Amino acid sequence: ALNDRPTAFLSVSLSASDEATRAEAEGYVDEFLAETGWTPDATLAVAGAVPYTKYGFLKRLLMKRIVGKRGGDTDTSRDYEYTDWDAVDEFAAAFAVAADPTPIAE
Repeated sequence: ALNDRPTAFLSVSLSASDEATRAEAEGYVDEFLAETGWTPDATLAVAGAVPYTKYGFLKRLLMKRIVGKRGGDTDTSRDYEYTDWDAVDEFAAAFAVAADPTPIAE
């Protein structure tokens, strides 16, 4: 059913936060698509956020350890936003045009 329609897949993973680990994030996308048989017209892997201040004690500790192992920010007194919102906007706009090329009136 999904393969019969225009679709896009946006993956959120801290592995997409820098060029050194972006291939890892893209590998997760490839594995997911292979397992599901879904063939979206477009894919994008982006980093998300680490909102330490919104986590409970255990989750904050766990996330600090995970993020720290990757060389990320570990000051749990603040939140971190890694998402490249310009890339997300461009991805969504390009997909919207590809899915329905009808011009949008301004």
